[in-house]
Amino acid sequence: MRTNQGAYTAASSSLPTTVLTGRQLENFVSEILNNQSIPYEDEKNLQYDAYHPSASIREDFVLPNVRNPETTIYVTHSNPSKSRGHSNENKLHQALGELYLLKTYYPELRCIAFLGGPREKWTEYIPQAISFFYDGVSHAWDNDPAESLLQALDAPLKHSKFWTEETQLRKSIELSTNPQIAPNSFLRTNFYKQVIPEYLGITSPTAIYNEPLRFIAESAIDNDGAFWRHLHTGDSSRIWSERTYFNPLEACVALLLNKEQFAYEGGLGEDVNVHHNLLLEMGYSSASRKTDFLLEDAEGIPVYIQCKSAGGGQEGQLTKHITDRAREQIARSIIYRSTYRNGELISQPKNFRWYFVLDNKWRTPNHYPLKYLHILEIAGVDRVFPSDDIITDDFEVNPNSELAKELSRIGCKKIIY
Repeated sequence: MRTNQGAYTAASSSLPTTVLTGRQLENFVSEILNNQSIPYEDEKNLQYDAYHPSASIREDFVLPNVRNPETTIYVTHSNPSKSRGHSNENKLHQALGELYLLKTYYPELRCIAFLGGPREKWTEYIPQAISFFYDGVSHAWDNDPAESLLQALDAPLKHSKFWTEETQLRKSIELSTNPQIAPNSFLRTNFYKQVIPEYLGITSPTAIYNEPLRFIAESAIDNDGAFWRHLHTGDSSRIWSERTYFNPLEACVALLLNKEQFAYEGGLGEDVNVHHNLLLEMGYSSASRKTDFLLEDAEGIPVYIQCKSAGGGQEGQLTKHITDRAREQIARSIIYRSTYRNGELISQPKNFRWYFVLDNKWRTPNHYPLKYLHILEIAGVDRVFPSDDIITDDFEVNPNSELAKELSRIGCKKIIY
């Protein structure tokens, strides 16, 4: 692929160590490709499915072009101001989710990742994991990042058998055709606007008549959560931004499971480890992966329930969050299903049930309202439920929830008194 091995030198010297982020990193990659006279298109939509023209990913770089893609370069960086953990996990999930969508649609595509930001801002195993999955990886902290990028462009394809089997698995999935299946429901927003104001400044949770809010308040008090302080002092703006306990969706699911006497692990602010984790199998001891609720069906098969918002704030505007949160589930599917044996990545069928309770606007965009539901289905999600399903019009737990009926149908184990 190279045309002039010495032409990258000037660009290499223009990289100010590892401080480049975002657009600067993309400009650096562009300079390398231009100096090598390597044809490419940048910021172009690349299809990952034939179902709809908007089933596409906006790729940083496609070589030579989106009509004849041979190589993609995925550019990302890490420079979190606080903890590396969650931010870095998201980087891995996005990289792996995008990789899956492309590799299972273009079997001969070479996928390269270019990672920037200070090396110490990356959780140690994340760049290692991305390097394992991607065909080639270059880092801004390499001694010569331009040279390492050019070498990555010549990398052989990895995990061909795995991707062939995953492609067949993906082809076996029947995507939904009814847009109404993709929910638009706004539990957290409506709860915040219609329930919270009545109880601002309250001095004891015993005076809260709304059961989900009382459960949230008591859970926060028991675990020294900030939510109760904000409710007690009447600080409504901080209540909205508090995510650990001001999660009416998780609270209502927990109350529903309690009322129906289902045996489960997890709960409000208490995620639980999944049964199988490819990353732990690969030796990344700090790479735990969790679900919101864990049950077992009549045959002892794990049942994962995940509560997920589309993001977008109180107005439910379309943002990058919904793209990230949908693709994240593809990454989790690979991590939950696949195995690692003798250095080889092995595709496995799903050996768990996977249900999602969705809040906010998932039926979007208007021209392709099934876009994000389809990504969840590609990930292997068995069924989705709108947040409206688990709550009544007066914000109490719905005794006729379809989620509870589904858990009963598959014989989820119950507590025996």
